[in-house]
Amino acid sequence: MKKQLFAALTGVLVLNAASAQNLFVADYSGNNITEITPGGTESIFASGLNEPIGVAFDSAGNLFESDGGSGNIYEFTPGGARSTFASGLFNPTGLVFDHAGNLYVDSILGGNIIKITPGGVKSTFASGLSSPNQMAFDSAGDLLVASYFGGSVIKITPGGVKSTFASGLPSASGLAIDSASNVFVSVVNGTVVEFTPGGVQSTFATGLNNPSGMTFDAAGNLFVVNAAPAPNGLITKITPAGIPSTLATGLDEPWGLTIRAASPPTIICPEPLTLECTNGAAVGTVTVGAADTNGLPLEVIWTVDGIASQTNDIPSGGTFTSSNVTFTAIFGEGGHTVVVSASNGQTPPVSCSTTVTVSDTLPPQVLAISATPNTLWPPNHHLVPVTVNVEAVDHCDPSPVAQITQVTCNEPPEHFTPDWTITAPLSIDLRAERSDNRVRVYTIYVDVTDASGNKTTAMTTVIVPKSQSVFH
Repeated sequence: MKKQLFAALTGVLVLNAASAQNLFVADYSGNNITEITPGGTESIFASGLNEPIGVAFDSAGNLFESDGGSGNIYEFTPGGARSTFASGLFNPTGLVFDHAGNLYVDSILGGNIIKITPGGVKSTFASGLSSPNQMAFDSAGDLLVASYFGGSVIKITPGGVKSTFASGLPSASGLAIDSASNVFVSVVNGTVVEFTPGGVQSTFATGLNNPSGMTFDAAGNLFVVNAAPAPNGLITKITPAGIPSTLATGLDEPWGLTIRAASPPTIICPEPLTLECTNGAAVGTVTVGAADTNGLPLEVIWTVDGIASQTNDIPSGGTFTSSNVTFTAIFGEGGHTVVVSASNGQTPPVSCSTTVTVSDTLPPQVLAISATPNTLWPPNHHLVPVTVNVEAVDHCDPSPVAQITQVTCNEPPEHFTPDWTITAPLSIDLRAERSDNRVRVYTIYVDVTDASGNKTTAMTTVIVPKSQSVFH
């Protein structure tokens, strides 16, 4: 492989990168992968490689590296353990993953793109290209390829149909796509050219030194490799407004550049909540812990029984605790499902759920109970209609139900049966009867039951006096 040729070429963009994650750079001549923090601190992530060119992360956070000198694709775990993912490739250069986890590898010398499934099965995705270098998938799932010697950007549909997206460039080395689907192409004359989704061209940055590999962070900052031998190899950071600054220096012909894909937020819901009902409902507070290890801002959305009820915005760099987001609402009696979803804008949202149950466990309270009439006279053996009056309240049920359930008497029946007949929930006929000139006492028991089945029993009495003197 000719270093002169690759002095203007590089690897791949990984979409959905996180703003606060470290950069990983393939040092072609240094034969290592350098990790760079957002503050510019450099460390060696992997060494002992053979002309590393392209780097890309899969969705699980494993780093893949195209080893131009050996023809291998190496896979590195987040901890740095290395294994061979694919071998026997000719001059593997740029790398990119699709959303299904397939890896695409191009060859600037071979002019083709190889597709490798997660299981390692290889097939030719496209051929006959002019020096394909860096690649990226757009939002429609089409693959855009920077053609170095062709000075163009080629678009390839998932079915393999090729068309020209942009042409007329002095060269096309690196390629990256921002969140608005604008396409950025690095040109070895020191510029970065921007294309709108419709193909309108403008100059985004100038004055770079052999720019090649590029990638965006979540904040819209563009990172560009300046491919020069040590100690002049460096990484330039360019803000969305086009303001450049140097992030890292002293690299040895850096080529491929990527940022570890954002990890999903974490969200923890509490155990189910049970509330006591008051006036048909209850006020409850649900507290969850939401965090984003990438340092990205979070949007937290609450739904109750499928209805969106509240949104919380957690700024980036905020302090996250195990319980940092609360939702307070009035819940009606019964069970409710509360779903909480957290999104960092870079990964699919994560969610958890809990239940809030509003229960009525307290029985009604009987404030007063009486019978009308409560004295029967004369004792003429006739049945007398009696109405029971009940005043009751319940914490949850506004209309608890009262009903006579039992009647007792202090005397056994003598000549006439029955001595009482329940005629309605709170109506009863009692016999005006007594024995041996004694006072007869009827005790009427009433159950007051709420809608949840909680019950309170109360009682009142009706007497048949032994003489008429009771009325005087």
